[in-house]
Amino acid sequence: MNLVTIPEFVFPATLKRFGVTEDEVREAIIERTYFHVVIDTDSDAWPDREVIVAEPVPAAEWPAWALSVADMRDVPDAGVGDTVHRMLGELGVIAKATLKSIGVPCGCDKRQTLWNARYPYNSAG
Repeated sequence: MNLVTIPEFVFPATLKRFGVTEDEVREAIIERTYFHVVIDTDSDAWPDREVIVAEPVPAAEWPAWALSVADMRDVPDAGVGDTVHRMLGELGVIAKATLKSIGVPCGCDKRQTLWNARYPYNSAG
């Protein structure tokens, strides 16, 4: 059992991100209050983290941070995730190694993929 607490106001966006409905994950919900939802992420009812639904966001709706990163893009960068990865360079490698050494997953690769899917440069025009 791997319990994760998600603030109630974030829960609908979390479900959308994974492309599921509340009914589909009901068996994974351990506790629900007005303030939070506790989920067993090891439950068969909870989607695999690899299955994140990420629709491209139209460039006109990108948040300011994504637009700022896009200004620093380079030719091989497919999206914002690639640019952040390239910009962090050695610092990102050191941070990732440090987190791994203490048993904490960094999530960098998944985040890079997610940001590339949400903020691709082919939609930035």
